[in-house]
Amino acid sequence: MKEVILNEDQFANVKEVHAYLAKALSFPAHYGKNYAALSDCLGDVSEPVIITVVRDCAEDFDQAERNEEMDREGNPDQIDWDDFTKICRVLMRSARYNPSLSVMIVC
Repeated sequence: MKEVILNEDQFANVKEVHAYLAKALSFPAHYGKNYAALSDCLGDVSEPVIITVVRDCAEDFDQAERNEEMDREGNPDQIDWDDFTKICRVLMRSARYNPSLSVMIVC
């Protein structure tokens, strides 16, 4: 199983996160480096991968999970998410639908 560690503190911006994930997960050259493209590429992962995300604190992620439940119920997402939290949401949502992908959030 491939293991990828995504430490929030090691990135200055979301572009660096996209570049890191693209390299670590061997995304195709045409990877668009945006949230939709990330979701698409994560959906195509066929070999077992575990992504461990190291966050500064759990508070943002807890709120993201509560809001994710609201989204499933059809309520609009009203939170202005920071970029790393958006990446976490894409990762978690993708892991929900792709059995080859596991995501663990640690704080």
